[in-house]
Amino acid sequence: MDTPETDRILDCFVALPCFRESRRLPGFLLQMCEALAKSSLRVAVQVVDDGSEPEELELTRKVTDEARAKYPFVRDLLALGRNRGKGMAIREGWNVAPRRCRCLVFVDADGAVSSEGLIAVIREAISGESKQMVIASRRVPGSKVVRFWHRRLMSWLFSSVTRLTYGLQVRDTQCGCKALPKEFYDSIRDQLRQERYGLDIELLLRARACDLPVEEIAVPWTEQADSKLSLMSVLSLFASVLLKRI
Repeated sequence: MDTPETDRILDCFVALPCFRESRRLPGFLLQMCEALAKSSLRVAVQVVDDGSEPEELELTRKVTDEARAKYPFVRDLLALGRNRGKGMAIREGWNVAPRRCRCLVFVDADGAVSSEGLIAVIREAISGESKQMVIASRRVPGSKVVRFWHRRLMSWLFSSVTRLTYGLQVRDTQCGCKALPKEFYDSIRDQLRQERYGLDIELLLRARACDLPVEEIAVPWTEQADSKLSLMSVLSLFASVLLKRI
């Protein structure tokens, strides 16, 4: 149901998936909200907690409430009952977006993609008349990336495997900020199956199947400490790609 702050048409609805992010979320959420407030964009922000423990959940709720008190476009925290994965948190966030909204976006809560990068993605997604998916990229000319060498190597290897397996002509499938038309998401939401890190690739594959253009844009990206991406998650994602389970 549309809420009072979304009676007008929104430019963008931003989902912010969180799992045990009480340390990194406060700084990024307030910084992002300040940048969005100055941008003149018509937005709503939905923080989604992906089944964190009660103590973590309460800290995330407190941070969200503080941001909401200052920025009315921030919605009440959406708390999932159990940990389902980043992809599911994004989908659940997008599922509560108001009907009158031009595009849906997600951005990682760690702040690796800066507020400026997020706004650049949103502006590109709503520019012009043509519909398109816009994704932040660390691998196109103009991107400024600060990253540990072994993660840079792993990212290159994963991108290469994905291109060979699926034929996706995308340089960076996994960067944590993507925007897509809401009507496109509404048309595919019941077909989506990926609950964890495979959602990025699934969205790109659906876009290709529906002839939706995909544009990669350069963004500043800085490696953040306390990554939630475990070795097992990486290996599982590699296996899913190699076996074409996405």
